[in-house]
Amino acid sequence: MFKLIDPEQTFFFEDDGTVAIKNTQRLDDQWLARLREEEMAMQNQKLGEFVKLGEIPAIFVTKWLGEGFNIFDPNVKARDIQKRLKRDGLEAFMTTRKRL
Repeated sequence: MFKLIDPEQTFFFEDDGTVAIKNTQRLDDQWLARLREEEMAMQNQKLGEFVKLGEIPAIFVTKWLGEGFNIFDPNVKARDIQKRLKRDGLEAFMTTRKRL
């Protein structure tokens, strides 16, 4: 299971009159430290039927949707999401490195 963290959106007008959207997410050090602690705890735990794989900031889910990768598609497997996180250098959001 992946937990999504909602972004904040700000809409503003550019100098040329077009509307721009700024997406921001606050990912504090305590949150990342907690994810590291969860990963360490998972190292010696056997995999069960349900395993928390990580917490993905919604900003990356949105980016992936724009690239044609939908983590909510039932055909997308946990290992596909793990590969995408690794490919994009986002391993800090994973709570297990075990192969799924």
